[in-house]
Amino acid sequence: MKNTFRPSEIPALSAPVTSSNLRNAKNHPAVNLGSCTPFQLFESTGVSPAGTVCIIGNPSRGIGTAKALIRRSRKPFLFLGTGADSNSPFSTFNPDWTLNSAQEKLPGGSGAIYFKRSVEAYSDIEYYLEDWGETHFIIAHLGTGLQVGAELMNKFNAVDQSLLFCETVPRSLRNAESRTFTPSEFLKQISYLIVFSSGVETEDLIQLLPKYEYEKITNTMGVNTFRTRSIFHPFHSHRGHGLTASQSRTLEFNKNMFEHQDLHRLFAVGIVLIYNAENNTVFLARII
Repeated sequence: MKNTFRPSEIPALSAPVTSSNLRNAKNHPAVNLGSCTPFQLFESTGVSPAGTVCIIGNPSRGIGTAKALIRRSRKPFLFLGTGADSNSPFSTFNPDWTLNSAQEKLPGGSGAIYFKRSVEAYSDIEYYLEDWGETHFIIAHLGTGLQVGAELMNKFNAVDQSLLFCETVPRSLRNAESRTFTPSEFLKQISYLIVFSSGVETEDLIQLLPKYEYEKITNTMGVNTFRTRSIFHPFHSHRGHGLTASQSRTLEFNKNMFEHQDLHRLFAVGIVLIYNAENNTVFLARII
């Protein structure tokens, strides 16, 4: 596999480069995995059976990945959402039972709780989550009624592994009267990010990803004009012009891995970004 961090010095002599800078492409930290199945993705990116996973973007694109995580956990799943989720891509999980309120002892098999009142849901999930996590693989759809705050996020991180779906991060967060839970804080508490698309949280995502050493190329061009007189023809002048070009190279040590337009271009063609916070590594793939 490609070395994800491989800095290099600027050589003393180097041929001119254009916009296609092969050295920068080689040093870029993101590892391109190509096309892979969810299980191949877990293996290649180091997504272990422990730690919170968050899928950002259209939920329908992450259903296959969620089903693979459920199979790997070898536990029945417990889906947490609202009534709107009962007729959505999440219904393809096919739970054995459904409830509309929380309870300590759950029926056997996999199930779903479609909460009617989000305010009550927050306190109930916070109270029961650790017990549910001992027997079930927890999946929560945030942003359409359910939200997480700093306290509830600590509960999700306390179970072996859970999966959070967010179409947009800011809408998924709950701010208390005494404390604001920011998108940046939320992203930093996720062990594994799987991003199919990003919106208002894009800047926070860019700042979260590791920086790298970038060779910045500056090209300059100038036009010179001149006028001369011959000693043999002092009353006649000669005019001319010349063109000069030069190139300078400097190292930028804290270059963002991606900018806004880079991420939008990747997501537009179906590429998913995976960030392993445990190893501070980034991968790009097409999930099949």
